[in-house]
Amino acid sequence: STWKAELTGNQKGLFYTYKVKIGDKWTEAVDPYARAASVNGDKGAVVDLEETNPKKWKANKKPKFKNPEDAIIYELHVRDLSIQPESGIKR
Repeated sequence: STWKAELTGNQKGLFYTYKVKIGDKWTEAVDPYARAASVNGDKGAVVDLEETNPKKWKANKKPKFKNPEDAIIYELHVRDLSIQPESGIKR
């Protein structure tokens, strides 16, 4: 089952978890549908993702491919990619 709750007022910037009961034991759980999370992902975060976009974000266009199979997609950790001075990323 999926549960839903709506809160009134401005919740932006708040962190949250859920208390769930499994059997006789209560535990805290992170929202699996959270749009953002705290450091180490131990809490959900309420954010307006539109406010996190850099300037001119909407003007950026994704590359066009004749064949989507031509795309090269990397999955990586940002720190691992940027930690070496040879990465060329300014700190």
